[in-house]
Amino acid sequence: MCCTFRAIREGDDLIVYHRAEPLATIQDVMQEELSRAFGVFRNDEFALMSLCVPPPSQHQGVGTGLLLELARICVHQSCRRIDVDDMSDRCQQVHNVYARCGFHYRRRGLPEMSASPRAMLSRHEVQNSGGGK
Repeated sequence: MCCTFRAIREGDDLIVYHRAEPLATIQDVMQEELSRAFGVFRNDEFALMSLCVPPPSQHQGVGTGLLLELARICVHQSCRRIDVDDMSDRCQQVHNVYARCGFHYRRRGLPEMSASPRAMLSRHEVQNSGGGK
């Protein structure tokens, strides 16, 4: 990955994106074909509304990087949980980016998932130290 992860917060809205140069607003990010994660802070939780990684950037760790950067920001903001409805083609599959990052389905057969941002970061540290799967 050649670019860095950047974030813009506007009120309760947050977008994390993958690009070398910074952009000014969430609208600017949404208008470009960029890898991004967008959501809303709700008290001590974060609702992830969308995760988008365009095909040329897929299978390079960009989605994982976006989710981990989001987790770091959520820890800094004292969020206890990140929620997402997994509407991807890989819903309920083992190789799902959300499941690999530590999200768990709340109920079998439904798309609602959640994760502790602290647990996501700890899981990533363990996997990178050779102690994970």
